[in-house]
Amino acid sequence: MLSFSNDTLWQDNEVRFDAPNCDLMLRNGEKLFKLVENVEDVKGNNGDKETLFDEVEGVWNLSSDQGNLGKLILTSVRLVWTSIMNENFNISIPFLQIQMVATRKSKFGEALVVQTTRKAGSYLLGFRIDPLERLHNTVKQLGSLYNIYMKNPNFGIAIGRMKDEVRLSVKNINEEVDDYKSQTTRDHSDILSAYLADGTKQTDREPVYNEDLGLAIERLPENYTISDLWKVIPGKKK
Repeated sequence: MLSFSNDTLWQDNEVRFDAPNCDLMLRNGEKLFKLVENVEDVKGNNGDKETLFDEVEGVWNLSSDQGNLGKLILTSVRLVWTSIMNENFNISIPFLQIQMVATRKSKFGEALVVQTTRKAGSYLLGFRIDPLERLHNTVKQLGSLYNIYMKNPNFGIAIGRMKDEVRLSVKNINEEVDDYKSQTTRDHSDILSAYLADGTKQTDREPVYNEDLGLAIERLPENYTISDLWKVIPGKKK
């Protein structure tokens, strides 16, 4: 009997708000991306990270009293059963949602039993595979594929990360922008402080007529013009 303790796994099928820090920690094999999608698409087609390992013919699904004959498919990310008589009757169970794989006695004889996690509904599914040796080999193979997958699970589509040289270039640009903003702020403050306050002067500067304003103002400090006082981002000093 193989039992797996992954019932605390919720990242693949649940959205949580105000989650505690323990829920925000990355699991083994999980990477932080902006976009996360399911491995399986809505049509049940294989994704680019899924590999088909084995197809077991003649597998009975024991969900009904009579049983349904079909085929069991083992891939690198999930367990699939599909009916031979009815193509619309099929089951797909991602390894992320499997809680237990075992063999048990049933009214149909010894059968493969798969239980899903509590978050996935705690379903108990039975499959009959003959002969017994073939059944045990399938259970062993399924357990091996599950363990390999859970060591490095795939939660979605991998997205390329920014290369180090690009990240460094962006960082340098941001630093230059910050320096420019800081410099222009200082320049603007220097102009205003030079005009409004001069701690070294003993008396007010004499008034002079300004043609741009059409009135008399206090003489400006050296190397400053009246236009500098009206600029949000002043130019270079003359």
